[in-house]
Amino acid sequence: MHCVSEANSTFDQNRLQIANLMLINSIISVVEDVDIRVHLRNQMNACGLQRILAKMAEFNNGQVTRHINNFHQMADNDNEEIMELYNEQMINNMSDPRDVFECILSSVEGTRSYDFFLSAIQHLLLIKDGVEDR
Repeated sequence: MHCVSEANSTFDQNRLQIANLMLINSIISVVEDVDIRVHLRNQMNACGLQRILAKMAEFNNGQVTRHINNFHQMADNDNEEIMELYNEQMINNMSDPRDVFECILSSVEGTRSYDFFLSAIQHLLLIKDGVEDR
């Protein structure tokens, strides 16, 4: 009897994972603006989605893996599109904080947005790095 309930639990867990992955992919894919899609994905990643996806991948379920791969493929496609859009601003790597910073700085220098950007990065300096503050 224990094996049956364990199998049902695994089946339910897989269904829940698939449903959540479908929801995540749907939320992102219905948005037409690539900037907003990247923003949504970045917000989800900031909340720990990559860690969760890695944990889901450990279950070796074909459908879960397919949805995870779909998520990553859409992210790669959006990053390529962003790179093409911002290529004139000389961004080399969207995953490199220095490149992203330099791209943003060059795009706001000499504009009214410069003061807002400066304020935002000044606030980032207030982030504490102590373990007790995390």
